[in-house]
Parts: sequence; structure tokens; C-alpha cells
Amino acid sequence: MDQKLEQILNELPTQSSRSRLEPYRELILRLRRDGRSFDAIRRILEDRCSVHISNNALLEFVHRRSRPRKAPDTAPQKPDPTYQKPVACAEQNRPTPRWTQEEIEAMRAKARASAHKPTTEPRRPPVFHYDPTRPLTNRPPDDKDTNR
Repeated sequence: MDQKLEQILNELPTQSSRSRLEPYRELILRLRRDGRSFDAIRRILEDRCSVHISNNALLEFVHRRSRPRKAPDTAPQKPDPTYQKPVACAEQNRPTPRWTQEEIEAMRAKARASAHKPTTEPRRPPVFHYDPTRPLTNRPPDDKDTNR
């Protein structure tokens, strides 16, 4: 790093913690591990330490500081020792998750054939029939009504 940048970093004062609860961190986390509720911890802080804070702020403080931060995993992952490679089936002479080209073609042909099947649902008669020579009505036309 450049010497000028190093000098700037060295001259900066150390930053204090932003939370008023930081001095009471161990107390809060210990009370939480002992099963105290956030409301009970807040009352203890008010009564004994004269620190006034909301339940939500206390909850966020505990959640951020109770879990240890994870370091980035730089080591390569080891293979799972319980994993077993697929074994070739004796009667098929191939690994179990693989299909032969003939089997793939047969499945494709079967899918194509099933996609082009005609529907078996009977057709309903049309609900509305338009005849331009007759006026529109709400009732179906009768065979007797021929003079209209």
C-alpha cells in the first residue's frame, strides 16, 4: 500500500462501538442463554444499568452478536464419504440412471402418439344460434314458429 495511505490510516482515531449496549454485551447474551425474554432483559437494563432501549433494538443487538461470523470457506470441499457411484445392473449391462438410444426414441414416440390422441369428450350442441332472417330472442326457436 502507498505510504501516504498508510499514514492516513494510522492517523485515524479508533472507532468506538455504535451501540449503547456494547458494554453490556456479555450480560445480555448470558441472560439470553439462561432463557430470559427480551422484555425481562430490557427491564433489568433499565433498573440496574440505567439504559433505556426498545425491545426491537435489543432483539436486533442480540441477533447480530450472538451468532459467530463465518469465515469464508477457502478449503476445497471433501467428497461425501457416504456417496456411492451408481452400480451397473447385471441384467442391463449399463449404469442405472442411463438410457439407451432405442429406449429414448421409444419414449419420444410414445409421447408424440399420446399428444395427438383425439378428445373423447362429446360435443355439446351450441347454446346460441344466429339466424340473420329472424329477430333476436331469449328463447330457442321452435319448429312451429316459421312465420316470424
